[in-house]
Amino acid sequence: MKGRLIKYSLTAAVGLLVAFLVAAGQGLFSASSPPILYSILSDAFFIPGILILSAGALVWIASTGFFDSLAYALSAAAHSLLPFPKAEKKSYYDYKCERSKKRSAAPRAFLYTGVAFVALSLLFLALYSSVA
Repeated sequence: MKGRLIKYSLTAAVGLLVAFLVAAGQGLFSASSPPILYSILSDAFFIPGILILSAGALVWIASTGFFDSLAYALSAAAHSLLPFPKAEKKSYYDYKCERSKKRSAAPRAFLYTGVAFVALSLLFLALYSSVA
């Protein structure tokens, strides 16, 4: 449980830092009216939300074994081109079975944190639409 809390907290902290930097870059502290403030906050939460959500989707796809064939091909190419000590060649089936044994469940911290940031962005967009 403590490990999950650390993962979520760290992901949220990085997202908040990016959101703060985006908001400061767009003039958060000089916003003169609520519509401008809501627009800035919507943009500021959307950018890290999409980045974190995209990273989470990529990690989830990788945890399913989707990229195993690419990793096997790159490893075989590296072993044939570079002067490594020659190890026995594994078949793709053996490589895939070995990788699936080592694979763990997909981490969800990126996905849930990204969804939370996009939801905050949509909230500020709704506030912007209601005020403007």
